[in-house]
Amino acid sequence: LFLVVVVLSTKEEEEFVEINVRVKENNRCYLNELKRLDLSGKGIGQFTKCSFDGLFSLRELTLTGNNLTRLQEHSFNSLDSLTRLLVDSNRLASIDAYTFFYSPFLRELNLAFNHLNDSSLDSKSLANLFFLEHLTLDANRFRTLKPTLFQDLFSLKKLSLSQNTIGTVDGAPFASLRELRELRLDHNRLISLSNDSFHGLAALESLVLSHNQLHQIESCSFAGLFQLKLLDLSHNQLAHVDSDLFARVCATCLEFVHLGANKLHALDTNTFRHLKALKELHLNSNRLVSLDSRLFWFNEHLIYLNLASNRITHLNGKLFFKLQRLQMLILSDNQLKMLDEHVLINQRALQLLRLDGNGLASVEPDTFRSLREANIVDLSRNELTRLDSSTFSVMRKCRKLFLSHNNLGSNDDLDSNLFINMANLQLIDLKFNQMLNKSRIKRLRFKSNYDFILLF
Repeated sequence: LFLVVVVLSTKEEEEFVEINVRVKENNRCYLNELKRLDLSGKGIGQFTKCSFDGLFSLRELTLTGNNLTRLQEHSFNSLDSLTRLLVDSNRLASIDAYTFFYSPFLRELNLAFNHLNDSSLDSKSLANLFFLEHLTLDANRFRTLKPTLFQDLFSLKKLSLSQNTIGTVDGAPFASLRELRELRLDHNRLISLSNDSFHGLAALESLVLSHNQLHQIESCSFAGLFQLKLLDLSHNQLAHVDSDLFARVCATCLEFVHLGANKLHALDTNTFRHLKALKELHLNSNRLVSLDSRLFWFNEHLIYLNLASNRITHLNGKLFFKLQRLQMLILSDNQLKMLDEHVLINQRALQLLRLDGNGLASVEPDTFRSLREANIVDLSRNELTRLDSSTFSVMRKCRKLFLSHNNLGSNDDLDSNLFINMANLQLIDLKFNQMLNKSRIKRLRFKSNYDFILLF
C-alpha cells in the first residue's frame, strides 16, 4: 500500500491551489482503508470540493504549516469519520459556515497560529461539532469573544485561547460549555474580570489567566466553579486580592493557586481561609513586606509555598505553625535580617528550605531543630559570620547544604563539629566565604555515609 499525492501548483512561488489524494496498489483503490494522512508543510493553499473524496475511513488529517487562507464549506464533505484535524500554522483568515458539518464526530480541532479574528469565526463556523472535546485557537487575532461563539460545543473539555489580544470576557461566552475541564486565556490583554466571565463552567478544573494585564477581579468572578483545582493568575498587575475572592470556590477542590509576579503589597488575614484543600501556593515576585501570623492557619494541607523575591523583613513565629505537611518552603531573595527561632518549629515534614539571598547575619541554634526530614537547605548569599555547632545537628537526612557567599570564618570560631551529624551529605558548598581558607577547612569534621563533594 502506498500513497500518491498529486499537487498542482500555480506559477506563483510556494502557492499551491489544488490537492488530490489517491491510494493505489496494482491499480486497485484502497481509499476507504486510509486512517491517517499527514500533509504538513506542503505549501497547500486551497482545496477543491473533491480533494478528499473516497477517504471514508480517514480518522486523522494533518495540514500543519501550509498556506491555507480559507476553509470553505465543502472542504471536508467526504470525511465523515474524521476525529482529529490539525490546521495550525497556516494563514487562515476565515472559516465558512458549516465547514465541519459533514464531520460530526470530530474530537480534536487545532486552529492555532492563524489569522482568525472576532468577525471571521462564529458559531456557524463551528456548527455540528457536538462531539468536539479539544479546541485550540492559540495565537490568532481575537480581541473579544462573541457570547454565542461556542454555543453548540456541548462536549468540549479543553479550550485554549492563549496568545491572542483578548481584552475582555463579558456576556458569559462560555455559558454553554458544561463539560469544559480546562480553559487557557494566558498571554492576552485582559484588564479585569466580571462576575459573569466564567458563568456556567461548573465542571472546570483548570483555569489559566497568567501573563495578562489584570489589575481588578470582582469578588464573584470565580463563583460557581465548583470543581476548580488549579487557578493561575501569575504575571499580572494585581495589587490587591479581595478577601472574599476564593469564598465562592469549592473549598475542598482548589489545590493549586498561582499569584506570583504581580504587585501584591499586602494580603488580608482571610484571603486563603476558605481553601481547605490547598496544596501549592505561589506568592513569589510580589511586593509583600509582612504577612499576618494567621494568613495560612486554614491551609493545613499545604505542601509547597513560594514566597521568594518579595520585600519581607520579618516572619512571625506562628506564621507556619499550622503547616505541618509543608515539604517545600522558598523564602529566597527577601530582606530577612534574622529568623524567629520558633518560625519553623512545626515543619517536621519539610524537605526543601531556601533562605538564600537574604541579609541573615546569624541563625539561632534551635531554629532548625524540627527539620529532621530536610534534604536540601540553602543559606547562600547571606551575611552569616558564624554558626553554632548544634545548628544542623538534627538534619541527618540532609543531602545538599549551600553556604556559599557568606562571611563564615571571619571570627575564627567556626566549630569543627558543625557538620558532624549530617551523615547523608552528598554536597556542601562553602565557596566565596573570604575568611574560610584551607587551614580552617581542614579543621572541620565530616561523617558522611557517602563520598560527598566539598566546594570551597
